[in-house]
Amino acid sequence: MFFLKKLVSAFLMPMPFGLGILFLALWFLWRGRIRVGTILVGLGTVFLAVVSMSALMSGRLGSLEQSTVQLQELPRVDFIVVLGGGHSPRKDLPVLERLGDSARARLLKGVQLHRQQPDSRLIFSGFAGLGRKGEPSHATLMQQAAVQLGVPPESILTESLPQDTFSEVQLISARVGKGPFLLVTDASHMPRAVALFRTQRAEPVPVPTRYMGGSPTTSLFDYFPSSSGMVQAERYWHETLGTMWSRLRGQIKTPEED
Repeated sequence: MFFLKKLVSAFLMPMPFGLGILFLALWFLWRGRIRVGTILVGLGTVFLAVVSMSALMSGRLGSLEQSTVQLQELPRVDFIVVLGGGHSPRKDLPVLERLGDSARARLLKGVQLHRQQPDSRLIFSGFAGLGRKGEPSHATLMQQAAVQLGVPPESILTESLPQDTFSEVQLISARVGKGPFLLVTDASHMPRAVALFRTQRAEPVPVPTRYMGGSPTTSLFDYFPSSSGMVQAERYWHETLGTMWSRLRGQIKTPEED
């Protein structure tokens, strides 16, 4: 089920989806269906061009990132939860270099918060990855990196079983109990993570990091298709799909259901 979910969600991302339209167009052209193939070529090309315009996607992503308010003054807590963010399978790299951009940003924010509240305990989560049995889990790599940055090993807890945000939330909610805790994840991921925790009756205090949305003002160049625009589109659509899936499965409750 987990593999199937990942496979379907990967295909529904803007780049694979747009390329899927183009490959379908090539199939129709090869079969001699020139009119249908030409229409699909146009649709696929326009779709990829539009979703990779930073001017169109950065505002939507920015609105998502700003939808969770961070407190000006954070409360004293017992736990700082840092959700997993992915890593490289390359074993020849130093631990910090194996962490993906998202994971590294979350790690640094978590370590910063722990230094401000040294009596707290850091909780890292994340499994090794699909097809990586026998390798250190993501949570373990985050732990090793945090120790290198000066966090005492006894101040760190790990959850190496979670494969997605919902499983992270279930296991971590049982650990932190009913008291407030600081929650660190990407700004765009924060609304979904907070909603999942609150459905479990936990009390997350959002501390978002890694803002990827653009400024409200745009220039002419923001309307040119770019790789940065595609990254913003992928991030926005990933969270949109994730939220839709969570609501469909009852993992996130609406205000009326509460």
